[in-house]
Amino acid sequence: LVLPDDWPEDMHPLRKDAMDYRLRPEPTTDSETYAFINEGNSDARVIPVGPLHITSDEPGHFRLFVDGEQIVDADYRLFYVHRGMEKLAETRMGYNEVTFLSDRVCGICG
Repeated sequence: LVLPDDWPEDMHPLRKDAMDYRLRPEPTTDSETYAFINEGNSDARVIPVGPLHITSDEPGHFRLFVDGEQIVDADYRLFYVHRGMEKLAETRMGYNEVTFLSDRVCGICG
């Protein structure tokens, strides 16, 4: 399963009480940065690609670490469009409201 970086390790996301925000820590903010795997390597140059690129089916952020023309390492972050529609429908909507949500969700985008 793909989980947020701040998700507690002892809580399984498919449990019914996983959406109880009293059990979860405060969410991360935009001011925090994600530590990519190879930032300390001074020999390689970093080429950022994304989060949107014409060749990708889904938004993702990639960092390619290159030495000359050879890619020596890569790091990526995906799932920018995952919105948790299933859990939203399960916990916060009535039976009659779920069909309106499912009719309006793009099957490709999220």
